[in-house]
This record gives sequence, C-alpha cells and structure tokens, in this order.
Amino acid sequence: RRSLGDKLNDDDVASVLACIDARRTLKTLRLRHLHNFFGHGLEPLRSSTVIEEIDLGLKLRLWAQSHGSARRLSPQALIPIMDSIVDAEGTSLRKLELPEEWKTSHARNELPLCQ
Repeated sequence: RRSLGDKLNDDDVASVLACIDARRTLKTLRLRHLHNFFGHGLEPLRSSTVIEEIDLGLKLRLWAQSHGSARRLSPQALIPIMDSIVDAEGTSLRKLELPEEWKTSHARNELPLCQ
C-alpha cells in the first residue's frame, strides 16, 4: 500500500499552493515524506514575502531509510525559487532547512547557489 507521500509529486504540490494563493498567504511549509518531489512544485511561492519557514530537511533521510537510496531534490529547480524568496524586498523568510546532503562540502561545490 502506497502512502500519500509516495503518491504526491511536484504538480500536486504546485496545484495546492496555487489554489491557496500561497505566495500571499502561506507562512510555514514543511514537506516531509514526499518521495516524488524534486522542487519545481514550489514555483507558486516564487518571490513570496509572506513565507517565514520552509523545511525540506528531512526528505532525503526519510527516502533513504524507506527505499534504500536517496532521491534528490533538484538544485536547478529549487534554488532559483529560493533565491527569489530570499531576494524579495520585504522578505519574511527566517528559516530555510535544506537536506543534510546539501550541507556537505562536496555537495556545496555542486550547488549553483554556493559557487
């Protein structure tokens, strides 16, 4: 039996975020247990000045524990969206939790944000 996290993907997340007008209303986003999520589903949050907290930190650990290998969030999809939020005039973002894997020195060298 598949869990909800196994079924939801970027298109599903984007649809929900668009439906609730997340760019103007959502303050906290925690995406955990989403195994088919790569990052472009956060597009409706682009340039949000309302979002205060985004937590993507547990995704890789949970995927690896349940499936034996880590599916990766796509830096190419995710970082431009995160940049637009960080750079937005009047941004409220105070916490951005990224996957542990992104925090290693090897991974940092591969991320466009850190080059």
